[in-house]
Amino acid sequence: MTTEEKLPKHINPAKLLELFERQIVLGEELLHLLGEEKTALIEMDMQALLSLSQKKEHQLLRLKNLDGALREESRRLWPDGNEKIIRLAALTPFVSETENDRLASYRHRLAELRKNIDEKNLFNKQFAEDTGKFLNDAIQLISSAVADRPMYSTKGTHKQLASRASLLSREV
Repeated sequence: MTTEEKLPKHINPAKLLELFERQIVLGEELLHLLGEEKTALIEMDMQALLSLSQKKEHQLLRLKNLDGALREESRRLWPDGNEKIIRLAALTPFVSETENDRLASYRHRLAELRKNIDEKNLFNKQFAEDTGKFLNDAIQLISSAVADRPMYSTKGTHKQLASRASLLSREV
């Protein structure tokens, strides 16, 4: 029995496989962006981070739209199905052996991509949070040191303090 004989006439497995290929390409592009984001975070390159943030947002929107197309195409296979998630393995009865091999390859690649994206995203998130905490701690230490030893009196004039550390050299 050929693929066409197994499927209702309105189902096109080639369309589904094409959508999965596009999903893999978009996932790989997102993974690359996350790698660039890691580099920009480590280098504290704010311009690159802003640009990457916009690119990631655009990429995620493209993935969301593609997911909608995949969901719509999958619903054609199961018009009465009430499942929110349709597993790729459930598509095997509807495709030929050759297409089934491609589908298995796509399933493996998509699972691998999801794992790698999650790992990189988690690293970037933790790195950004840790950097933020470090900067907040540094600011708090500096501001509390200034608050402990005010430089101005209550009248607003410069207060004379005993010798203190200075960043400027007083040598002439």
